[in-house]
Amino acid sequence: MTAYLQNPHVCGDHVAFICENDVWTVTRSVKAVQSATRVTNDHCASNCLFSPDGEWIAYTSKVTDVEQVYVVPRLGGRPQQVTNIPSKCTLVAWTLDGSAVVVCTDAREYAPGFEELYHVPVFVTAEPGTFHVLSDITSLKRLLNLQWSLKLSDRINC
Repeated sequence: MTAYLQNPHVCGDHVAFICENDVWTVTRSVKAVQSATRVTNDHCASNCLFSPDGEWIAYTSKVTDVEQVYVVPRLGGRPQQVTNIPSKCTLVAWTLDGSAVVVCTDAREYAPGFEELYHVPVFVTAEPGTFHVLSDITSLKRLLNLQWSLKLSDRINC
């Protein structure tokens, strides 16, 4: 049987990837072949990313018919919904401190096809979906600590 592995993300000795529409992990080893572990079981997952400390995996899932972002412990466990937005959300990145994810969505519907980036806290006790628009490139650079070579306007079109 052939496996179709998608969207691999490496963090230290661990690899997360999508297979059969679920998140799987495996430990990298040159000494022995490792069995992969299924971390999610909703059959709707895509686009997984490790947190900076490697203990959490964020991923996008269509379990509610609209793509939302969830996090799950690296070793498996109960997923926690991070976004609760009535529009499709695409996972972009974790913040460097691992306290939030950056998602792209057209939730505010300025114009068809126009999407914005949002900073969404991950580990909060509030209702899922608390988010803040990243309205300028300076905020995004500070948040993700990226070097941008392009001159971009106030809004970022994904």
